[in-house]
Amino acid sequence: MTKQQYETFGNDQFLTDEEKEKMKELNCKSEYCLSKGQMTALMRRHRTARRKEEYREMALIEYRLTDTNFHAFCGFLCNGDYKSARDVVRHIFCKE
Repeated sequence: MTKQQYETFGNDQFLTDEEKEKMKELNCKSEYCLSKGQMTALMRRHRTARRKEEYREMALIEYRLTDTNFHAFCGFLCNGDYKSARDVVRHIFCKE
């Protein structure tokens, strides 16, 4: 997936059905919930993928987050706003 494809089309347009199914299986196993550690790890993986220009990896992470209804968190990652994404994680898990 190229940067232009990633930026022009939806994050799932260039993912294979197998990749989408794998993300859905992961979400099903976790009962569509993500822990603070999982969200932090996804954020770090996304940031690393952006630095390495691995747009397919970014799209996979965004697909998983969208499937679990973390739309705002996903939006921050899409825009490269990792500070706001980190703030969302802190806000969700403020009592930990």
